[in-house]
Amino acid sequence: MSELLTRSEIDATVRPLDEARCLPGRIYYDQDIYDAEMERIFKREWVAVLMAAKLPNRGDYTTMELAGTPLMFVRDAEGDIRCHINVCRHRGMQVASGEGNKRVFECPYHRWAYNHAGELVGAPEMPEMIGCTRLPEVRTAVWHGVVFINFRDDAPDLHHQLSELGKILEPWNADELEILYDKPYECDWNWKIMFENGSECYHILGTHRLSLEDNTPTHDCYGAPGDGRNYTEFHMPFDTSQGDLFSEDSAVAPLPGLPSWANEKYLFWSVYPNLIINQTPDGLQFYIVIPHGPQKSTFTWTYLTKKDAKNDPNYEKFKRTQEDFADIVQGEDEVCCRPVQVSMNSGYYEPGPYNQRELPIWAFHRWYINRIAEASQRTSEW
Repeated sequence: MSELLTRSEIDATVRPLDEARCLPGRIYYDQDIYDAEMERIFKREWVAVLMAAKLPNRGDYTTMELAGTPLMFVRDAEGDIRCHINVCRHRGMQVASGEGNKRVFECPYHRWAYNHAGELVGAPEMPEMIGCTRLPEVRTAVWHGVVFINFRDDAPDLHHQLSELGKILEPWNADELEILYDKPYECDWNWKIMFENGSECYHILGTHRLSLEDNTPTHDCYGAPGDGRNYTEFHMPFDTSQGDLFSEDSAVAPLPGLPSWANEKYLFWSVYPNLIINQTPDGLQFYIVIPHGPQKSTFTWTYLTKKDAKNDPNYEKFKRTQEDFADIVQGEDEVCCRPVQVSMNSGYYEPGPYNQRELPIWAFHRWYINRIAEASQRTSEW
């Protein structure tokens, strides 16, 4: 494989923000680049995959594919979430599909059976195999309600890696919240287009001028470098002079014990490579981007709120309003993201400059270069 990025392309991006240029359009469609991303990012970094609250009970499971690998997630008898390679040790059939609750996972091909720990507990006409093999397991970590996986046994500890951000999220007590909604959106565009779109506030004035601009005006929003290594942030202060974003009868009581600023703004965090978090007065919103190919991805928008919110008289309207608003915002993003993919494919895109409010995109591109480029091309972390 030839160099994925040229020296001049890298140099143009790692310049100071006001001089830098975005990365070339082919990173959003090239198959070789996508394959390298899977090997150098999604099989090496901690990757967000789902919310732990999606598997509340022992035996609950779900399946997915990441970086070409079939995966199965299950909450075991001890209450821990495990991730197994979803490939039968006999002839390679996927052991489980979809989601649900099971005591034992039985491969539909030859009925080999596995328990929650991935141990083989049944093999018709081949009892000598029982206890001799098991499903390979992938390292997992649950951090503030999010399940992460890492294919490397020697990966650094996730909680240490995100410790500073973890302290900021602590007042929300994510482990004590439950799912208000969990909405997957299928996207006909590259995963980075979606992640970058959700990581900056500059596009509010155009893309979200009808939904967000009045109450969180772009001129008040700004991006910041986060910890400079693992995540960035951007702030969206509320402009209450324009009225509240949601009416009083479609809101629930805010979470107790939050810092005062939580009632003054939305605070977004973009955790590399594929998780975005929004801290709100009444809960936490999580956005997970899963790639399915150079021009396909799934964007799952999950809202966690307090468990007793169902007792609030406004709960049903709150839930309906929030779900409808998610559809509106995602629909507005789709109107822009899909044509961006078409433009990248055309070969006519020339990398443009970054706006100051796009500092998080610039920082992400620098991080991306240090993962995707050849070792001799990498630059220092900023």
